[in-house]
Amino acid sequence: DRVKAYIGGDPENVKDIGTEIEISMGREPEVYTIDSASVTYIPKGTPHRQHLLRKPAKSSFVLTLTLPPKYVQPAKSRK
Repeated sequence: DRVKAYIGGDPENVKDIGTEIEISMGREPEVYTIDSASVTYIPKGTPHRQHLLRKPAKSSFVLTLTLPPKYVQPAKSRK
């Protein structure tokens, strides 16, 4: 599983990503267009893509988090 956060680079206005991005997901793709800060969740094995629709007017970034299949609790330290 994967989570992607689209975030504007201006700390005063992180909602403004300065561009439009087309995101499609699924075997019969559902297509979405985003133009402000957004988060997507992509289940493992789901076909997906992102495409810039216009040149960015300002800095922004995409934070991608790959999620492990299950949580494994760390071993307790011996003191």
